[in-house]
Parts: sequence; C-alpha cells; structure tokens
Amino acid sequence: MDFVGTRADTAPNWYVRHGTRDRDTAFTVSVNLDRALAADKQVTNLDYRLAWNQPHAGNYDVPEAMAWIADAVRKAGAPPAPRRRG
Repeated sequence: MDFVGTRADTAPNWYVRHGTRDRDTAFTVSVNLDRALAADKQVTNLDYRLAWNQPHAGNYDVPEAMAWIADAVRKAGAPPAPRRRG
C-alpha cells in the first residue's frame, strides 16, 4: 500500500476478497486497501467485497473470479504490437 496513489505505476484492475472470519488479518486492512485503490486515478476496475462468514483460506469464489478476469481481459483488448528496434 506504500505505493498506491503515488507516482509508481498501479495496476488498473483489482479483484479483492477478504473473509469476514479471517483470524489472521483484520478486515480493516483490506478495507484500507480498497479505499486507497479507489482513490488512485490509475485504477479503473476495482471489485472489492468482504466474503461473509469465510475464513482466511479457501477458494470459495473461483468461478466468479475467473469470469471477472475474462471480462477484464476482454475489455483490455489485444496488447499493442511490439516496437521494432533499429
């Protein structure tokens, strides 16, 4: 989080889930990350949610996450052609 909202490059796409029963990290940490990302002008696609009654580990939303990634990639379009040197 030290670099979010600074002159450093920030990824434009973020998908963040945090379980409300996580006993390793307080959910306020992810809430602070969400707020910092929302304020960063380089972030154009932020999907943050607290996963109700979920612990620290688990793949409880894999199909949803994969659909979000597919949509983000589709919206990004084809990568630019490599620049020729010389």
